Amino acid sequence: MKRTESENVPGQPGAPARMRQAIVAVSDRLVRVERPVMGVLIAGIFFVVLLNLVSRSLGWAFYWADELAIYLMIWAAMVGASISVKLRTGISVRLMHDYLSPGGRHMVDTLVDALVLLSALCLLAFSWIWYDPLTLISSGFDAATFKSTTFNFIYHEPTVTLQIQKFWLWLIMPLVALSMTLHASSNLAQSLAGQELKVSR
Repeated sequence: MKRTESENVPGQPGAPARMRQAIVAVSDRLVRVERPVMGVLIAGIFFVVLLNLVSRSLGWAFYWADELAIYLMIWAAMVGASISVKLRTGISVRLMHDYLSPGGRHMVDTLVDALVLLSALCLLAFSWIWYDPLTLISSGFDAATFKSTTFNFIYHEPTVTLQIQKFWLWLIMPLVALSMTLHASSNLAQSLAGQELKVSR
C-alpha cells in the first residue's frame, strides 16, 4: 500500500513543524540583512553630520544635510527596532518574571511574543490604511486625485530641503511592520514549540 503525501514520514517533521522551521529560517536570514543595513545607516549619519560640520566651518554649508541626517536616524531606529523584536532585547521589567516557575515564565514569554506580534500586525494595518494603495490604484496613481478623494496628503508632500516626496522616506514604516511581523511570528512559533531563541549569526 502506497503512502499518501499527506501522511507523515517517520523521523521527519510534520507540516506545522516544517512551517515553523521555514518562518524561523526566513526570519534569521532577514536579521542577517538588517544588521549590516543598520550599520550602513549609522555610518551614514556620522558621515553626513561630519560633512555638515566641515562644510559649515568652511563657510559653504550643505543646507540639506540636517534633514538627511534626521531621516537616516529615523530609518536606523526603525531597523534597530525590528532587530530588537527578533532578539527579544526590548526594555522590560522582569521583577515578577524572575519569581515565577519555569512553566509560568514560559507562559509569560509566550504571551509577550503574542502581544508583540499583535502590535506588529496593528502597525502593518495602520500603514496599509495610511498608504491606501487600493485607492491610489483606482485614482490612476494620480496624487492630486488621491488627495482630493481621501484628504490624505501622503503622496503630495515633499521634504523641505531634499525635495523628495515624503512617502518614499516613510516607506520604512510598512517595511519594518512586515519585518517585525515576521520576527514576532518566528519568536511566537518557537515559544509555542517550547524552543529557546536561536538566531543564526
